[in-house]
Formats: sequence, C-alpha cells, structure tokens
Amino acid sequence: VGFLLLVYFAVKLYWQRLSAPWNHFDPIPFKIYPFIGQLPGLSQLNEEDFFREHFKWLGDKDTKIMWLGVDKYLITRDQKVIEKLLVSNTNITKSVSYWILNDWLGSSLLLTTGIHWRNKRKMLTPSFHFNILDNFFPTIENLTTKLCESLEKLAVKGDSFDACKAMKWHSIGVMCQTMMGVEMGDFLETAFKGVKCADEEKTKIVHFVESIDFILEFVITRSKCLWYWNKHILKLFPIGKQYYQRLDFIKKFGTTMIEKRIEKLKNDSEEDIPSNIDSRNKKVIFLDKMLTNINKGEVTVEDLFYDTQTFIFAGY
Repeated sequence: VGFLLLVYFAVKLYWQRLSAPWNHFDPIPFKIYPFIGQLPGLSQLNEEDFFREHFKWLGDKDTKIMWLGVDKYLITRDQKVIEKLLVSNTNITKSVSYWILNDWLGSSLLLTTGIHWRNKRKMLTPSFHFNILDNFFPTIENLTTKLCESLEKLAVKGDSFDACKAMKWHSIGVMCQTMMGVEMGDFLETAFKGVKCADEEKTKIVHFVESIDFILEFVITRSKCLWYWNKHILKLFPIGKQYYQRLDFIKKFGTTMIEKRIEKLKNDSEEDIPSNIDSRNKKVIFLDKMLTNINKGEVTVEDLFYDTQTFIFAGY
C-alpha cells in the first residue's frame, strides 16, 4: 500500500509540474487524465466533428489548450500568435507529434528542419511567384465547371449527394492537376457513380483521390487513438492494412506521374516549339517548376513526390 501511495503521489507531482506552465490557458472541455490527457473524450469524435468543434471549444477565448497524451497543443484564432509562428525562420523544428505524417510525407519541407529545411525552402521559393495562380486559373476554372456539371446532372435526376465530399474531392482534384499534372477529366462524375470505370487510367485516378482522402482523414483518427500509434500493432487492424495499402498505391501512382512528367519534358524541349508559338503559353504545372532541380542533382524523384504530396496535404 505504501508503495502504491508513493507511486500515486509521484505521478501526481510529475503531472502537476508538467502542466503548470500551461495553467494560464483554459483547456478544451474534456476531462484531463494523467499521461493520456484528453484522448478518451477526443477519440469519440469523428474527423469532421473534431474540426467542427474547434470554434465551440474556444467559446469567448482566443486560445485554449488541448492535451493529447503528455503533448500540449494550442488551439488559437489569435492572428498575432499565428503570425509570429508563420513568419519565423528560426522556429522551424516540428514537434514529435508530426511523426504521424512520416509514412506519407517523408523528407518533405513540412517535416524537415535545420539545414535540410533551409535548402528545400531555397529551392522551392522560386516556384511561389506572385502570379502563379494566373497560370493555374484555366485548370481551376475547367475543373470547377465540370464539378458544377456533375452536380447538375445529379440534381436533375433528383439524386442525393454528399456536398462536403464533392468539395473535398474537387479540392484534391485541383491540387493533383495543378501540382502534378494528373489529368482529372470528369473523375468526379465517375466517382459519384460508385462503379468501376471501364477506363483503367480513370479508375486509378479515382482510387488515387479516394486514397488521399482516406489518408487525410485517418491521420486524424490515428492521432486520437493510442492503439493505432504503434506501426506494428496498427497493421493488425483491418483499417491499418487498408491504410498501408492505400499509402503504397499513392506512392507508386505519384512516383509514376512524376517520372512520366520528366520524360514528357525531355521530349517537349524548347527546340520542338514552333517559332510562331509563345513558349509562355505552354501548359505549366507546379511540378515543372521544381523539376529543374532534378537536372542539378539537388533532389530525387522521391523528394519531389514528398513535396508535391505536402502541398496537396496543405491545400486540402
């Protein structure tokens, strides 16, 4: 009994010392347990509710704290706090909780730090020219028109559809085509049919978008569920097997798209463009701007995959 009491007070003292620096922030409205934090309450929320509830949690406060295990997370809408973080060139080391994205985003700009982060940032900065959206606007407009046409067909038939899913998929579709040059076509219409398309390439595109959507949602679920944290234990669950299968498909499909783009750019050299055509009118995607670093030997196809996926993740 004496030993148990000693352990109890030791745990209590440790937890008090751990949480003391954060006591001036109100916690979100879930009970806090030592070492597991607010995971029991948070694990009951699905992905959409998890984000939807953020503003409710804040109430009349600009900033509150959320405990995931022993890790602390600030939930804030204070612009000054956010600005200090985003403009900083020194506060670039990510917290340990970012491990959950390692399988998907690897050595990307988001997850690296130090000299590797600075080198990547230096290489990617030219790709973010102020008029970059002007180049992508025709693609965005085209995909948005197709989205409206697909939804109109469903509306005319009186069929119901998930508007949230439609917009999520549209966003991913725009990112895939502008970032990687994946021709999306009328993939939304194919996806809403819920049947396998005869066109194998189109089926792969739908599966690619489905897989990205699945991964994006599952990383939230995984972060809230302790039993999913260990990679080997996760693989024992059906959802874990599906996670790694989809992740493998995303990597293979994404890498193939990059390799095809590299080959296409080699074939479509400047010498092949007729003199009466302005090269500025060529269809350019974000990936093209980063491919110049391939020839310099500064990045690999794998690096490009991780970085393009990071921007898809951020754009989502």
